[in-house]
Amino acid sequence: MLAVVLMAWTNEKLCPELLPHQQNLVDGMLQYLKEQEESLISGDFKSAIVKMEIDRVRFIIFDLLRTRLRKIEQYPAYIIQKCQSDVDGGAVLTPEEYAFASQYLENLETHLKSEILFKLPQHIQTIDWDKAGNKPDLDKYVFMRVLEFQEGFLIEDEAEEARDEIIDLEPDSQHLIRFKNVSDLLKSEKIVLI
Repeated sequence: MLAVVLMAWTNEKLCPELLPHQQNLVDGMLQYLKEQEESLISGDFKSAIVKMEIDRVRFIIFDLLRTRLRKIEQYPAYIIQKCQSDVDGGAVLTPEEYAFASQYLENLETHLKSEILFKLPQHIQTIDWDKAGNKPDLDKYVFMRVLEFQEGFLIEDEAEEARDEIIDLEPDSQHLIRFKNVSDLLKSEKIVLI
């Protein structure tokens, strides 16, 4: 289970967009850590080592959650729009994260209106989040390691000069590639970011 938490943490840290939430994994791991901590004997050297490991894993889980919140704060309008328009949009945010994103966006809009927009002419006092909102850079290059064989993977030519290439992705091979080309593979856990 720790390997899955580490993979989720690494992927979330290195991915330019918000990945689907792993709430069951986080809740299960936190419950496991709580049970392990309750079973420790105080004053025992072995318990001190186990407590350090528990704290390390707890840091990883909380850093995963902090990373998700940072992305929500960075791209609130984009994420809310994605959740509302995608069929699997509910898989991206937990209900708590969605409430946070909505409240954050509402507070941001209120702040902008009360501090800046009211000083502008009436016809430009509205915010069009499609134009003004920040969006993740899906063209960003990422390092990845292949977990499962992928036959006939298309690498699109970004210069659009008809130089597309089809390759086979071998397990344990590593590549540097644009994120938007491999985002579906990452979400289906066929690759891992490194």
